[in-house]
Amino acid sequence: MTTSIFQTDVRTPLVTDGSRFGLGAVGRRAFTLVELLLVISIISIILGMLVSTVRAVRRFSRQTITCGEIKNIEAAWKQFYAHYQYWPNAEMIGDVPRTDVNGDAQYELLAPLARMLEGSNITSIVEIPAGITTYNADKIAFLELARFNAQADPVNAWGRDRTIPLAGKTPNTYVVIFDSNGDNQITVHFPSEFGVPATNIFRSVVVWTENPEYSVGAAADGGPPRYFGSWVE
Repeated sequence: MTTSIFQTDVRTPLVTDGSRFGLGAVGRRAFTLVELLLVISIISIILGMLVSTVRAVRRFSRQTITCGEIKNIEAAWKQFYAHYQYWPNAEMIGDVPRTDVNGDAQYELLAPLARMLEGSNITSIVEIPAGITTYNADKIAFLELARFNAQADPVNAWGRDRTIPLAGKTPNTYVVIFDSNGDNQITVHFPSEFGVPATNIFRSVVVWTENPEYSVGAAADGGPPRYFGSWVE
């Protein structure tokens, strides 16, 4: 019987993986150790880039929030003055340390000042001492502050994440300077250990806070400054 060259013997299995020719199983080779290490390295690099990006976004977000808040606090104190025709003084908030700056009064925006600024809103945070509402008798909420530390002092967008205080200052709080002498000019004195010069600002009130993530190298490269001030556009 003649068999066509185009016929396949049904008794002979058709081999398609190349094993008959010593080629092994095509497409089934496992990863080598070097390849696995390469994949892990690539994944690590990608994760590192993502973490750096997330940190940069968080840092920018905190800076943006803080810059907005100091401007809002300044505006709220201007509204306070427009309504009552006076700035807070030591008689009103005697337990808040005061620093005189060329005739102007500088205070940390601690709980007593916050109570005065927020009016009745602050009662949800701490109990208002007797007589404190005398200086916001109408209990007007000029501003609702966003976050507080354990002592009910308002803090910036870093909150309690970073507690690197300036000398004699509560970490991450705001500082307010009122034009107490009425010359419509404020001199900002930052802590002397940083050697920051005084700056004359033609405003009735200013607010500033420190940047906990400040670094000299970053600032030199155009990064965020050591301080955020409400007078900075």
